[in-house]
Amino acid sequence: MHDRALDEYFAEFEPPEDLRAELLRREILLTGGTDIVHHRIVSDVTDQIPHDR
Repeated sequence: MHDRALDEYFAEFEPPEDLRAELLRREILLTGGTDIVHHRIVSDVTDQIPHDR
């Protein structure tokens, strides 16, 4: 997608409820809301990743 077309698309884009959309490095990034359920899910997933390398 050309830069201008992406900018126009993003300007009109309405993310689904409870999601936030950002345009980063020419990609649309959707992130979860700031509610407690989202934080618990992120915490549970993070706990599954080994901390020492």
